[in-house]
Amino acid sequence: MKTIHSAIGLAVDQVRVKSPVYGRFSYNVYGALRMLAAHERRHLWQIQQILKALDNARLRNASYSNKINS
Repeated sequence: MKTIHSAIGLAVDQVRVKSPVYGRFSYNVYGALRMLAAHERRHLWQIQQILKALDNARLRNASYSNKINS
């Protein structure tokens, strides 16, 4: 957030940067900030999916253990 706040008042739509992944691509800083935010949202979504899968596996294992111990 500090980086985003430090860009207030700057012409982020006019300054271009090269892609750190593929140097032939470039985009303005505004676009880079939007891509960064989207990328972070994807990471959060991936974490949520992993946690759901772990919870489901835990529930299945608990159910299986209950059946065996009954």
